[in-house]
This record gives sequence, structure tokens and C-alpha cells, in this order.
Amino acid sequence: MSGSFIEKIVCFLKKEGIIESDKEQIYFFGIKQAAFLLINLIITLSIAIIFEKKIELLIFILQFISLRSFSGGYHSKSKITCTIISSAAQIIALFLLGIVYLDIKFVIIATIVFSILIILFSPIESSNKPLDKLERKIYKRITTFILFVFIAISIFSYFFYNTDTVAGITLINTGIVLILQLICVIKHKIVFVTGIVLSILSIFS
Repeated sequence: MSGSFIEKIVCFLKKEGIIESDKEQIYFFGIKQAAFLLINLIITLSIAIIFEKKIELLIFILQFISLRSFSGGYHSKSKITCTIISSAAQIIALFLLGIVYLDIKFVIIATIVFSILIILFSPIESSNKPLDKLERKIYKRITTFILFVFIAISIFSYFFYNTDTVAGITLINTGIVLILQLICVIKHKIVFVTGIVLSILSIFS
């Protein structure tokens, strides 16, 4: 939703005496956040209806949000880009669940490998929210616990409910989160190497 449209809404509310002038920016931010939340909700519901996989999408989202909150990874500064990435991840997950059938042993082993790599990289900090040493330690432990729970539920649901859906969702989720982490790791390495090269060149210039 464009800022100009939200500004018109805020101006209308101020004109009608619904909001106070000194709180205009607060309401602008609040309406903007609510608008993006509504748009994301509509997109998610649309994806669930199109693929006819409401429960699967709910499990995917719960896993994705809980894991990403502590493991970290690539975060776009643009809300539109974040929405596109999130929607693409949902579509890819449901699409793969519908066409790919893998042996449960491979799924569990691959998930464990992805999980180990995620734990090693975690947490990858956001530039907007740097973490101190204690916070990093806590985030890593929480990430480890979350992944352990995901894998345990995947195994439990397969052996006791004869379904590999949760295991498949967990594999896809850990794969996506790992990719988003690797983007940051590679980007950091490139910046680091570029900085060294520029420093060396500056010495001889």
C-alpha cells in the first residue's frame, strides 16, 4: 500500500477529529504496518486456497517464523521484497510437497545435515538489531532446541501417524532458512575480501 494513500487516510482521520495532530506519525506507521499485515494475510490465504493445503501451509509458516526469528539470515530492507520472498517460499514449499516424494530416511538425514549447518551459522544478526555475546549464545541454543523439536515431531508423526508431511515441510523449511543464511555468509565474505583488496591497492596507489 503506497505511502500517499495512507497519508490521505491519516489526513481524513485528523480532519474528522478522530486522531490528534501530534500523534499523526504514530497512526501513519500503525496503519502502514496493519496494511502490510493484511496484504500478507490475503496472499497467504489465497496460496492456501489455490493449493488446497491449508494445514500444510499453517505448519510451514509456524516453523518458518519460529526458526527465522532466532537463526537469522537474509532480510530485505524493503517490505515489498520481504512479502515477495515470503510468498515465493510458501509457493515453493507447497509445490514441492505436491510433486516430490522422497524416502523418509533421506528426508530425515538431509534435515539433520541442514540443521547442523544452520546451528553452526546461527545466529546471523540483522544490521538493525545487533546482538551481544550473551544474546548470540541464547539465540543459538533456542535455534538448536527448535530444530530438535521439528525433527522429533517429524519422526513421531511418521512412525505413529504414518504421515511424512511434517518431515517434508521441515526439510523444505530448513533448506530455505539455510539458503537465506548462506546469502548473508557469502555476502559478508565478499565484502571482507573486497575490503582487503581495496586496502592493499590503496597502499600502492
